[in-house]
Amino acid sequence: MRWLSWFILAYIALGIQMGLGEFVRVRGGTPNVAMLAVIFIALWAERDAALLACFMIGAMQDLTTLAPLGLYALAYSLVGLFVTGAQDVADREHPVTHMSVAFVSGSIVAAVLVLHGYLRGPRVPLGELFASIIYTSILAPIVLFTLQKIRRVFAFTAHGRFSRHA
Repeated sequence: MRWLSWFILAYIALGIQMGLGEFVRVRGGTPNVAMLAVIFIALWAERDAALLACFMIGAMQDLTTLAPLGLYALAYSLVGLFVTGAQDVADREHPVTHMSVAFVSGSIVAAVLVLHGYLRGPRVPLGELFASIIYTSILAPIVLFTLQKIRRVFAFTAHGRFSRHA
């Protein structure tokens, strides 16, 4: 994987999330564009590189939000573990896969945020989290399809028994 391409993707995803988050809010939920970048990397990169990249995107998001350092890094690492575990059994190019992976990944992130809110405070409104999960899941096929068209820029190596060459 080309790390410069990864950094540019992470930078753009976090910039879009920070810049457009409040303007595209629907029923209290905003799309989690950084999580979509995490899903894309975890779907196509080798396991070790994907897990490191997911952790680093989470750490970058921690630095750009008021969340405690490591909260999103942990959440996105768990998402990376889930998605890399599903690489070999999922059709990585199918829109239903994108929606379902985004829904489960959003649920994992929400569970980490709710657990942190319960243990350390402040509590996160569940309605807003659920709206964000649905919003992100709806956007997932569009964003991930677009990213698939440029995946050669990342120089992912073929892996897994069902992998398709880029």
